Amino acid sequence: QTLLAPIGKIPLKECFVFVMLGYLANLILPLRTGEFIRLILFSREKKTPIGGTLATLVLEKLFDVTALLVFVFIISLVVILPPDWRRGILLVEGVAIMALVLMMAIAFQRGNLNWLERFIPDFVPPGIKSRLLNLLHTFVEGLAALKYWRALLWVVVQSIIIWGAVAVSLHFFLLATGIYLPWHAAIFVMVITNLGSAIILTPGGFGLIHFLTIVALDRYGVDESIAFGLAVVFHESVVIAQVVVGLISLWAKGFSWRQIRHQEIP
Repeated sequence: QTLLAPIGKIPLKECFVFVMLGYLANLILPLRTGEFIRLILFSREKKTPIGGTLATLVLEKLFDVTALLVFVFIISLVVILPPDWRRGILLVEGVAIMALVLMMAIAFQRGNLNWLERFIPDFVPPGIKSRLLNLLHTFVEGLAALKYWRALLWVVVQSIIIWGAVAVSLHFFLLATGIYLPWHAAIFVMVITNLGSAIILTPGGFGLIHFLTIVALDRYGVDESIAFGLAVVFHESVVIAQVVVGLISLWAKGFSWRQIRHQEIP
């Protein structure tokens, strides 16, 4: 909702509904297609520019990674990570920071966007070039939240709170199953499964999430079969919740699954 403020005042309930529709689509479609489906559905229903909505989606993911990197720092104080893992995390951290800096630099160039034309080759037909320029212009406008440090700080705080809640729920889940691990184990599992599945290829993360959970819990000496069982129960409980809330959101908006798949809105 905070990131969407530059392109329109959208009620929190509406933001939540479209996020859940995206989660529902991700459970069935590969390559995180649900992220783009909710973007298109949202833009068409709310009459917001697709470029601006895309910008908020990009920022949302960058802030999620930034929040997870805060937890990575906490983990690094108490857990010795293998060199390969450290290099991978540093790579993700570097890319995320550079991307945020780039987005901020673009946001502050909002008043002078003529330079965007240089990114479009001369051989592109005028009609297509005009549409691309419009997409780029609205994308830059969607980055306007980065110009306000209070909004920026609030988004970071919100992301940390949300991911912290995920870690706490995972910690109590481990306790409920009789697995007593250090407090940072839940944070470690959360970070590894979410950063590792950032470019998730399978619908709903089935298989990949379970593998990453096994890898993460192996650092704490948890048997592979037990770790797999924990991954199945926790992941599938999240999936069930997403399906239920997603279907309710689908009904609330009056959409059909056909509309979700083909991004059609009456």
